[in-house]
Amino acid sequence: LLTLLLWSILSRKPQRAALRASSRELLLSIALDTCTDYTILMEEMALLRFLKQNRGASVYEVMKEFGIKRTAALYHLDELLNKSLIVIYKKGRSNLFLVAETEKVQEYFEKKIAQLQEGFQQLATNREYKVVKARTSGKLTLSFVNYYDLQAEDRGALASYYDIIDYSDTQLYISPEEFIKRAKDADVIVNNYACETTEEIISQLPQTQYMHLSTHMYRYVDVNALRKYRIHLSNISYTYKATAVSEYLLAQTFSLLRNTVEAAEQVRTGVNEFRYFCGEQLRGKKVIIFGTEIGTRDLVELLRGLGVEIGIYCEDPKQDPTVFGISHFATKEEVFETGDIFYFSWTGDEYKALVGKIDRVFLDMIKRPVYFVSVYKHHYIDYQRLRELLYSGMIRGIALDSYPEIQEGQLQDAKRLMYLPNVLITPDIGWYTRDSVKNMNAQTTQRLIAYAEGKTEFLLF
Repeated sequence: LLTLLLWSILSRKPQRAALRASSRELLLSIALDTCTDYTILMEEMALLRFLKQNRGASVYEVMKEFGIKRTAALYHLDELLNKSLIVIYKKGRSNLFLVAETEKVQEYFEKKIAQLQEGFQQLATNREYKVVKARTSGKLTLSFVNYYDLQAEDRGALASYYDIIDYSDTQLYISPEEFIKRAKDADVIVNNYACETTEEIISQLPQTQYMHLSTHMYRYVDVNALRKYRIHLSNISYTYKATAVSEYLLAQTFSLLRNTVEAAEQVRTGVNEFRYFCGEQLRGKKVIIFGTEIGTRDLVELLRGLGVEIGIYCEDPKQDPTVFGISHFATKEEVFETGDIFYFSWTGDEYKALVGKIDRVFLDMIKRPVYFVSVYKHHYIDYQRLRELLYSGMIRGIALDSYPEIQEGQLQDAKRLMYLPNVLITPDIGWYTRDSVKNMNAQTTQRLIAYAEGKTEFLLF
């Protein structure tokens, strides 16, 4: 049985689906698709099968095959590396991930399958053993715990499957106490970045069986705690807002290069003097992009037709510059000596060393006048130093999309900065378009209905 199972895992043709979806049929006769260990095993089987059939794959190829974000692909690959199920092979500038020796893989799965069989036996002989928290009859209760642009058509579709507790018209950020109050009686929760969702919160949700995040990120949720309390998790793909964010970066860029807003304000007051508003053109500039997530490719494609030179800064040795159509990643020297515009976009944890903090160390490396355009939630920004560089002309303009994220102790410094000429600070609206909201609703509704119908294809675990 084990030999047949492993053979079927490593010999099937790959399918473009989520990791856990492509191997769920293996044990369909056992109604334990919500068991955490089972789901993890299925994910590992699917990824190993793909690597085996393709004789290795890069991170980008895993992303493309399973339709997942780069951070998620690295997470799955790192898990297999830590278990010695795969190895890394250096090929040019790229890292290929290969399946390890058959003996290691077989030994691992023999152990895991034995553990699952023990759990299945316990389930069959002990009715008190409960892996699933689902109700036996009636609709599940669904709670939108904080602000969410719930569209009428999606509300109607969900009402056929759920009894809805609706706080979607309230504030976005809520306290942990309010989160618990709104979520404790729900079977399913939609969490739109309401607050840091810690184990302390999760432990007080005895009825909850599934939490859906209406964003592509899940760093603000204690994933291990969700696993511990057997609560499923899903999120939506970055594609719902990728185009909007890329366009927003360009919109902010043009706003800084050509100060049309202030010019229009003067016209309204009766002043009609063009001579005060000499701007710059984007064509011919050197753009430096910090970040190599999926959205970076969208931005690069938009920039290619605008006559700019593109540089990408990357601190991750596993990344391949040819994926973005460039021969090499920009060095730190290139960034600060040749860049005209800095874009801070889809930077993951691996970039914290340089751009997590826009501090004095970072800012003092600038060698020529630059523009800052950012949709990244920086962990710290030295607003005072930014003001000094604006006055000196070393920074020509700043556009930040992070006002809600500004730390309390920095609010005064941020306000002193935002009233200076050519400074734009907006409240996280880079992604916020009608199209993005529609896409967000469509993906969220799709996942919630799938879960209500007993499907697990969109679950992260």
